[in-house]
Amino acid sequence: MIRFRRADERDLAAAVSVLTAAFAKHEIYREKFRPLFGSSQSYIDFLNRLHAVMVKAAMRHHICLLAEVDGRLMGVATIHKLGNHPVGMLSFLRAGAWRMWQYIPQLLAFQKVFGEGSKEAKKRGSSTLYLELLGVLPDYQGQGVGGLFISKGLELLAKEEKCQRLTLITHTESNCRFYKKNGFKQLDVRDVEGVKTWTFEKKIADVYTF
Repeated sequence: MIRFRRADERDLAAAVSVLTAAFAKHEIYREKFRPLFGSSQSYIDFLNRLHAVMVKAAMRHHICLLAEVDGRLMGVATIHKLGNHPVGMLSFLRAGAWRMWQYIPQLLAFQKVFGEGSKEAKKRGSSTLYLELLGVLPDYQGQGVGGLFISKGLELLAKEEKCQRLTLITHTESNCRFYKKNGFKQLDVRDVEGVKTWTFEKKIADVYTF
């Protein structure tokens, strides 16, 4: 049985490990970002540092949600409650981004794709949860865990936070099919720095009445 809970500072290392394992071989990461590094070691170091910053910022200002099976962490989501505390450059610097000075070109490339790409999803305003990252350990992928994360984790979280919609962006057609299967509707599709970017929304009011 999957148990969902909010992360705290003690979960940082484990959460980073799950996210890096989940995304290191992701199609867009592999094609867009891996060529920017001279070695696999530097690429993984960058992802670990980046995910640490993103998780820290989410825990301090918004939400980091964990999924566990028999005490083993197997899924992590970072979520921003829009209209609350905007997570901007200052928040990331305070979370440790300043220690990534040697990766400035790669950080800028990442920001161009994900920062610019998320603008449409973040236009929905208050009463919205923006799903920044959702990573599941490779061993658990393809087993319906992602769908349970949405229906049992994120939707219940939205109810707790009194939010009426979830928004997100994705970059692959397979992910588009996954989100449509789980009740999301496409809002937009555009090219961002050579990366096709889809924006999706799910109205939680369709599931819960507040």
